[in-house]
Amino acid sequence: HCRSLYNTFKAVFTITEHKSEVVIPDTFAKKVRKWLGNNEALFRSVSTQTILFIFNEYTREENVFNPLRDKRPMSVPEKPERQYIDELAEETSKTCDFCKYKLIQKAYNKNPIYKYPMFIWDLLPHAGASQVHPHVHAFLDTKRYQGAIENWRIASNLYNKDFPNRNYFSDLVSIHSALGLAVQYKSAVAFASLVPKKDNEVVVMCETPNDDFFTLMYFVYRAFLDDMEKLCYSSGIAFPSLDDNDVRGRLPAYARIITRGAVADIRSDISSLELFTSPNANTDPYKVIHYIKQSINKRSGAL
Repeated sequence: HCRSLYNTFKAVFTITEHKSEVVIPDTFAKKVRKWLGNNEALFRSVSTQTILFIFNEYTREENVFNPLRDKRPMSVPEKPERQYIDELAEETSKTCDFCKYKLIQKAYNKNPIYKYPMFIWDLLPHAGASQVHPHVHAFLDTKRYQGAIENWRIASNLYNKDFPNRNYFSDLVSIHSALGLAVQYKSAVAFASLVPKKDNEVVVMCETPNDDFFTLMYFVYRAFLDDMEKLCYSSGIAFPSLDDNDVRGRLPAYARIITRGAVADIRSDISSLELFTSPNANTDPYKVIHYIKQSINKRSGAL
Protein backbone atom coordinates (compact mmCIF):
# COMPACT_ATOMS: atom_id res chain seq x y z
CA HIS A 1 0.00 0.00 0.00
CA CYS A 2 2.81 2.42 0.89
CA ARG A 3 4.59 1.65 -2.38
CA SER A 4 1.36 2.26 -4.30
CA LEU A 5 0.85 5.64 -2.61
CA TYR A 6 4.47 6.57 -3.27
CA ASN A 7 4.08 5.75 -6.96
CA THR A 8 0.84 7.74 -7.09
CA PHE A 9 2.57 10.70 -5.48
CA LYS A 10 5.42 10.52 -8.00
CA ALA A 11 2.94 10.33 -10.87
CA VAL A 12 1.19 13.53 -9.79
CA PHE A 13 3.83 15.65 -8.06
CA THR A 14 7.44 16.50 -8.78
CA ILE A 15 9.47 18.09 -5.98
CA THR A 16 12.75 19.82 -6.72
CA GLU A 17 15.00 21.10 -3.94
CA HIS A 18 17.45 23.95 -4.36
CA LYS A 19 19.88 24.98 -1.64
CA SER A 20 21.56 28.35 -1.76
CA GLU A 21 24.14 30.26 0.23
CA VAL A 22 23.30 33.92 0.84
CA VAL A 23 26.02 36.41 1.72
CA ILE A 24 24.64 39.53 3.39
CA PRO A 25 26.94 42.58 3.28
CA ASP A 26 27.48 44.33 6.59
CA THR A 27 25.87 47.45 5.16
CA PHE A 28 22.65 45.49 4.55
CA ALA A 29 22.65 43.31 7.67
CA LYS A 30 20.99 45.92 9.89
CA LYS A 31 17.98 46.17 7.57
CA VAL A 32 17.63 42.38 7.29
CA ARG A 33 17.73 42.06 11.08
CA LYS A 34 14.95 44.63 11.32
CA TRP A 35 12.83 42.68 8.80
CA LEU A 36 13.31 39.59 10.98
CA GLY A 37 12.38 41.35 14.22
CA ASN A 38 16.02 41.33 15.38
CA ASN A 39 15.76 37.58 15.87
CA GLU A 40 19.37 36.37 15.67
CA ALA A 41 18.42 32.74 15.08
CA LEU A 42 16.37 33.75 12.05
CA PHE A 43 19.13 36.04 10.85
CA ARG A 44 21.67 33.19 10.96
CA SER A 45 19.30 30.92 9.03
CA VAL A 46 19.16 33.45 6.18
CA SER A 47 22.67 32.50 5.07
CA THR A 48 21.61 28.96 4.10
CA GLN A 49 18.18 28.60 2.52
CA THR A 50 16.41 25.61 1.00
CA ILE A 51 13.78 26.32 -1.65
CA LEU A 52 11.24 23.67 -2.65
CA PHE A 53 9.54 23.67 -6.05
CA ILE A 54 6.39 21.52 -5.96
CA PHE A 55 4.85 20.88 -9.39
CA ASN A 56 1.58 19.12 -10.26
CA GLU A 57 2.21 17.25 -13.51
CA TYR A 58 -1.47 17.25 -14.49
CA THR A 59 -2.91 20.63 -13.50
CA ARG A 60 0.50 22.25 -14.29
CA GLU A 61 0.26 24.18 -11.03
CA GLU A 62 3.38 24.92 -9.03
CA ASN A 63 4.33 26.47 -5.73
CA VAL A 64 7.73 27.77 -4.69
CA PHE A 65 8.09 27.24 -0.94
CA ASN A 66 10.72 28.90 1.21
CA PRO A 67 10.23 27.78 4.85
CA LEU A 68 12.16 30.80 6.11
CA ARG A 69 9.56 33.23 4.78
CA ASP A 70 6.86 31.61 6.91
CA LYS A 71 8.91 32.40 10.03
CA ARG A 72 9.16 36.14 9.41
CA PRO A 73 7.59 38.20 12.21
CA MET A 74 4.44 39.97 11.07
CA SER A 75 4.16 43.69 11.66
CA VAL A 76 1.38 44.84 13.99
CA PRO A 77 -1.17 47.02 12.16
CA GLU A 78 -1.77 50.53 13.47
CA LYS A 79 -5.43 49.70 14.01
CA PRO A 80 -6.77 46.29 15.16
CA GLU A 81 -8.19 44.49 12.13
CA ARG A 82 -11.61 43.83 13.63
CA GLN A 83 -11.92 47.51 14.58
CA TYR A 84 -11.02 48.42 11.00
CA ILE A 85 -13.78 46.13 9.69
CA ASP A 86 -16.41 47.46 12.10
CA GLU A 87 -15.64 51.04 11.12
CA LEU A 88 -15.62 50.19 7.41
CA ALA A 89 -18.98 48.41 7.66
CA GLU A 90 -20.56 51.35 9.46
CA GLU A 91 -19.10 53.83 6.99
CA THR A 92 -20.36 51.99 3.90
CA SER A 93 -23.70 50.65 5.14
CA LYS A 94 -25.73 53.55 3.72
CA THR A 95 -24.50 53.04 0.18
CA CYS A 96 -24.05 49.27 0.15
CA ASP A 97 -26.23 47.46 -2.40
CA PHE A 98 -26.60 44.46 -0.11
CA CYS A 99 -27.86 46.64 2.75
CA LYS A 100 -30.24 48.63 0.57
CA TYR A 101 -31.67 45.70 -1.34
CA LYS A 102 -32.18 42.19 -0.03
CA LEU A 103 -31.16 40.07 -2.97
CA ILE A 104 -33.49 37.12 -2.43
CA GLN A 105 -34.66 36.53 -6.00
CA LYS A 106 -33.78 33.16 -7.40
CA ALA A 107 -32.44 32.82 -10.89
CA TYR A 108 -35.15 32.04 -13.42
CA ASN A 109 -35.52 31.37 -17.11
CA LYS A 110 -33.10 28.49 -16.71
CA ASN A 111 -31.58 27.17 -19.90
CA PRO A 112 -30.36 23.55 -19.73
CA ILE A 113 -27.37 24.19 -22.00
CA TYR A 114 -25.79 26.20 -19.17
CA LYS A 115 -24.65 23.23 -17.13
CA TYR A 116 -21.22 23.97 -15.63
CA PRO A 117 -21.65 25.81 -12.30
CA MET A 118 -18.91 27.90 -10.67
CA PHE A 119 -18.73 30.43 -7.86
CA ILE A 120 -16.17 32.90 -6.59
CA TRP A 121 -16.34 34.43 -3.14
CA ASP A 122 -14.21 37.28 -1.75
CA LEU A 123 -14.35 38.85 1.68
CA LEU A 124 -13.38 42.51 2.21
CA PRO A 125 -11.83 44.98 -0.23
CA HIS A 126 -8.26 43.73 0.19
CA ALA A 127 -9.43 40.40 -1.26
CA GLY A 128 -11.02 42.16 -4.24
CA ALA A 129 -14.58 42.49 -2.94
CA SER A 130 -16.35 45.70 -3.94
CA GLN A 131 -18.67 45.38 -0.95
CA VAL A 132 -17.86 44.97 2.72
CA HIS A 133 -20.22 41.99 2.79
CA PRO A 134 -19.05 38.61 1.53
CA HIS A 135 -19.04 39.13 -2.22
CA VAL A 136 -20.19 36.16 -4.29
CA HIS A 137 -20.40 35.74 -8.06
CA ALA A 138 -22.06 32.74 -9.71
CA PHE A 139 -21.41 31.49 -13.25
CA LEU A 140 -22.98 28.92 -15.53
CA ASP A 141 -21.28 27.98 -18.77
CA THR A 142 -22.18 25.82 -21.72
CA LYS A 143 -19.15 24.09 -23.23
CA ARG A 144 -16.73 23.96 -20.31
CA TYR A 145 -15.83 25.40 -16.95
CA GLN A 146 -13.81 28.60 -16.91
CA GLY A 147 -10.08 29.03 -16.40
CA ALA A 148 -8.40 27.17 -13.56
CA ILE A 149 -11.51 25.08 -12.90
CA GLU A 150 -11.48 23.72 -16.43
CA ASN A 151 -7.76 22.97 -16.01
CA TRP A 152 -8.66 20.64 -13.13
CA ARG A 153 -11.22 18.85 -15.30
CA ILE A 154 -8.68 18.48 -18.11
CA ALA A 155 -6.11 17.21 -15.61
CA SER A 156 -8.48 14.53 -14.36
CA ASN A 157 -9.10 13.38 -17.95
CA LEU A 158 -5.37 13.21 -18.68
CA TYR A 159 -4.76 11.28 -15.48
CA ASN A 160 -7.52 8.82 -16.29
CA LYS A 161 -5.98 8.33 -19.73
CA ASP A 162 -2.60 7.50 -18.15
CA PHE A 163 -4.16 5.41 -15.36
CA PRO A 164 -7.48 4.07 -16.73
CA ASN A 165 -8.63 2.44 -13.50
CA ARG A 166 -7.81 5.38 -11.25
CA ASN A 167 -9.63 8.56 -10.29
CA TYR A 168 -7.50 11.70 -10.16
CA PHE A 169 -9.42 13.36 -7.35
CA SER A 170 -9.51 10.24 -5.19
CA ASP A 171 -5.76 9.84 -5.62
CA LEU A 172 -5.19 13.54 -4.91
CA VAL A 173 -7.00 13.14 -1.60
CA SER A 174 -5.10 9.91 -0.84
CA ILE A 175 -1.75 11.65 -1.38
CA HIS A 176 -2.57 14.50 0.97
CA SER A 177 -4.04 12.08 3.50
CA ALA A 178 -0.92 9.90 3.47
CA LEU A 179 1.16 13.01 4.16
CA GLY A 180 -1.04 13.99 7.12
CA LEU A 181 -2.44 16.99 5.26
CA ALA A 182 -6.10 15.93 5.05
CA VAL A 183 -9.06 15.57 7.37
CA GLN A 184 -12.43 13.96 6.70
CA TYR A 185 -15.81 15.17 7.88
CA LYS A 186 -18.47 12.57 7.07
CA SER A 187 -18.62 12.35 3.25
CA ALA A 188 -16.46 15.45 2.68
CA VAL A 189 -12.72 15.96 3.00
CA ALA A 190 -10.45 18.98 3.38
CA PHE A 191 -6.74 19.11 2.65
CA ALA A 192 -4.00 21.72 2.85
CA SER A 193 -2.79 21.96 -0.73
CA LEU A 194 0.76 21.09 -1.77
CA VAL A 195 0.48 23.62 -4.61
CA PRO A 196 -1.46 26.52 -3.06
CA LYS A 197 -2.54 29.49 -5.13
CA LYS A 198 -1.83 31.75 -2.15
CA ASP A 199 -1.24 31.44 1.57
CA ASN A 200 -3.07 28.83 3.65
CA GLU A 201 -4.96 27.21 0.76
CA VAL A 202 -7.42 24.55 1.85
CA VAL A 203 -9.35 22.45 -0.66
CA VAL A 204 -12.74 21.11 0.44
CA MET A 205 -14.02 18.24 -1.70
CA CYS A 206 -17.05 15.99 -1.86
CA GLU A 207 -18.71 13.90 -4.55
CA THR A 208 -21.74 16.19 -4.48
CA PRO A 209 -22.44 19.61 -2.92
CA ASN A 210 -24.29 18.17 0.07
CA ASP A 211 -24.64 19.30 3.68
CA ASP A 212 -21.32 17.71 4.64
CA PHE A 213 -19.54 19.73 1.95
CA PHE A 214 -21.00 23.06 3.05
CA THR A 215 -20.53 22.28 6.74
CA LEU A 216 -16.85 21.52 6.19
CA MET A 217 -16.50 24.76 4.23
CA TYR A 218 -18.01 26.53 7.24
CA PHE A 219 -15.43 24.92 9.54
CA VAL A 220 -12.63 26.14 7.26
CA TYR A 221 -13.95 29.70 7.13
CA ARG A 222 -14.38 29.81 10.92
CA ALA A 223 -10.83 28.52 11.36
CA PHE A 224 -9.53 31.33 9.15
CA LEU A 225 -11.63 34.05 10.77
CA ASP A 226 -11.73 33.08 14.43
CA ASP A 227 -8.75 30.81 15.08
CA MET A 228 -6.11 32.13 12.69
CA GLU A 229 -7.31 35.76 12.65
CA LYS A 230 -7.19 35.77 8.84
CA LEU A 231 -10.12 38.07 8.15
CA CYS A 232 -9.61 38.46 4.42
CA TYR A 233 -10.11 35.50 2.07
CA SER A 234 -10.96 34.43 -1.46
CA SER A 235 -12.63 31.23 -2.66
CA GLY A 236 -13.17 29.44 -5.94
CA ILE A 237 -15.95 26.84 -5.97
CA ALA A 238 -17.06 24.32 -8.60
CA PHE A 239 -19.96 21.89 -8.68
CA PRO A 240 -20.46 18.83 -10.89
CA SER A 241 -22.17 19.32 -14.24
CA LEU A 242 -25.90 19.82 -13.82
CA ASP A 243 -26.42 17.32 -16.65
CA ASP A 244 -26.47 13.88 -15.03
CA ASN A 245 -25.58 12.31 -18.38
CA ASP A 246 -22.41 14.39 -18.60
CA VAL A 247 -20.13 11.82 -16.97
CA ARG A 248 -16.83 12.16 -18.85
CA GLY A 249 -14.35 14.11 -16.78
CA ARG A 250 -17.03 14.90 -14.23
CA LEU A 251 -15.82 17.13 -11.41
CA PRO A 252 -16.66 16.57 -7.77
CA ALA A 253 -17.86 19.51 -5.73
CA TYR A 254 -14.82 21.38 -4.51
CA ALA A 255 -13.84 24.71 -3.00
CA ARG A 256 -10.38 26.27 -2.95
CA ILE A 257 -10.08 28.73 -0.07
CA ILE A 258 -7.10 31.03 0.52
CA THR A 259 -6.26 33.91 2.85
CA ARG A 260 -5.45 37.33 1.42
CA GLY A 261 -3.33 39.13 4.00
CA ALA A 262 -4.06 41.99 6.38
CA VAL A 263 -7.37 43.73 5.77
CA ALA A 264 -6.02 47.30 5.84
CA ASP A 265 -2.73 46.63 4.06
CA ILE A 266 -2.35 48.94 1.05
CA ARG A 267 0.14 46.53 -0.51
CA SER A 268 -1.25 43.94 -2.89
CA ASP A 269 -0.67 40.30 -2.04
CA ILE A 270 -0.55 39.51 -5.77
CA SER A 271 2.63 40.31 -7.67
CA SER A 272 4.37 39.42 -10.92
CA LEU A 273 5.29 36.07 -9.35
CA GLU A 274 1.68 34.90 -9.27
CA LEU A 275 0.70 36.62 -12.50
CA PHE A 276 3.55 35.46 -14.71
CA THR A 277 5.55 32.70 -12.98
CA SER A 278 4.64 30.50 -9.99
CA PRO A 279 2.84 31.25 -6.74
CA ASN A 280 5.12 31.84 -3.78
CA ALA A 281 2.94 30.73 -0.86
CA ASN A 282 5.13 30.07 2.16
CA THR A 283 2.67 29.06 4.87
CA ASP A 284 3.29 25.64 6.40
CA PRO A 285 0.49 23.29 5.23
CA TYR A 286 0.85 21.24 8.42
CA LYS A 287 0.01 24.29 10.51
CA VAL A 288 -2.96 24.99 8.26
CA ILE A 289 -4.48 21.51 8.50
CA HIS A 290 -3.91 21.56 12.27
CA TYR A 291 -6.20 24.59 12.51
CA ILE A 292 -8.82 22.92 10.31
CA LYS A 293 -8.82 19.77 12.44
CA GLN A 294 -9.18 21.90 15.56
CA SER A 295 -12.06 23.80 14.00
CA ILE A 296 -13.93 20.59 13.18
CA ASN A 297 -13.43 19.23 16.70
CA LYS A 298 -14.43 22.53 18.28
CA ARG A 299 -17.51 23.29 16.20
CA SER A 300 -18.98 19.99 15.01
CA GLY A 301 -20.48 19.24 18.42
CA ALA A 302 -22.56 22.41 18.29
CA LEU A 303 -24.34 21.41 15.07
